[in-house]
Amino acid sequence: IPHALTLDSQRGLLYVADRENGRIQAMTTGNMTFVGSVTSASDLGGRVFSVAFCPANGGLLFAVNGPSTFSRVPVQGVVISPGDRR
Repeated sequence: IPHALTLDSQRGLLYVADRENGRIQAMTTGNMTFVGSVTSASDLGGRVFSVAFCPANGGLLFAVNGPSTFSRVPVQGVVISPGDRR
């Protein structure tokens, strides 16, 4: 379930927080071609509730996870460099 969207207008990318699959997906804004995804069970747990993009420092994603019955990762915010897709 897409839960939040954020735009990197400099790179022409749309980031989508996929809550139920615990990932952030990246797509081009021109034709919505899938570029890749950011996942990290150790940082995000099983769910991603929000994502925001900031162009500072070459671009940073800020993600907030949520509670999950399958993960012991606490609810927290995480800073991700989009080039560090895992």
